[in-house]
Amino acid sequence: FNPDTPKGQRSREQMYDILAAFSVRDQNNGYCQGLNFVVAFLLLFLSPEEAFWMLCVIVEKLLAGYFSKSMTNSQIDSAVFQDLVKQRLSKLHHHLSSLGVPLDVVFAQWFLTVYTLRFPSES
Repeated sequence: FNPDTPKGQRSREQMYDILAAFSVRDQNNGYCQGLNFVVAFLLLFLSPEEAFWMLCVIVEKLLAGYFSKSMTNSQIDSAVFQDLVKQRLSKLHHHLSSLGVPLDVVFAQWFLTVYTLRFPSES
């Protein structure tokens, strides 16, 4: 969103309103870094109300435990993904490990933004 345009400002306000409403609705999860990217992506295709309810479904049903304070399920999936990379892409795993690149840092952005940073906005 370009905050210098009226549409961009309105979109940022809608995103803020959705995230604030969600943090009140679901105090177990509240706001977690990365949800702003999910909401921004949803607002490209849905009305603010639809984006709010879709966020509720994503966080509370589809990815339950991903955005909780402990982030248990996202940590579990990250560990599984690391094991898969180690088993299936051993050369890549070895290379990244030799460089000291922690795989969980790489995967965290993908998981916590639900890959929305990797989608072209036209898709």
